[in-house]
Amino acid sequence: KNHASTARSYNNLGAIYKKKKDHKKALNYYKKCLAIFEKEFGKDHPNTATAYNNIAFIYEETNQLDMAAEYMKKTLDIEEKVHGLNHPRTKNTRNSFERLNSKGRIEQLIL
Repeated sequence: KNHASTARSYNNLGAIYKKKKDHKKALNYYKKCLAIFEKEFGKDHPNTATAYNNIAFIYEETNQLDMAAEYMKKTLDIEEKVHGLNHPRTKNTRNSFERLNSKGRIEQLIL
């Protein structure tokens, strides 16, 4: 049950539910995936970063921008450690993190 292949299956189910716009189920499966990846690989592994990233996007789609930014920051921290500051994945995640922070500030101004 707590094996990497099970985590990948949870991740795939999360992706299916995300596509169906069932964010609650998608988040549930992504978090199950994350729990296994953290246990199997640790908190600084690229697979764990991917799980954090998937969760961040669900929170963004449900307009929970603070939570989205929190999980995206975890993704960014791992990618900086693993890939370095100038790796394309790191740069892409940094852009997503900055976009989330900008989006959050704009919404705070509107409210």
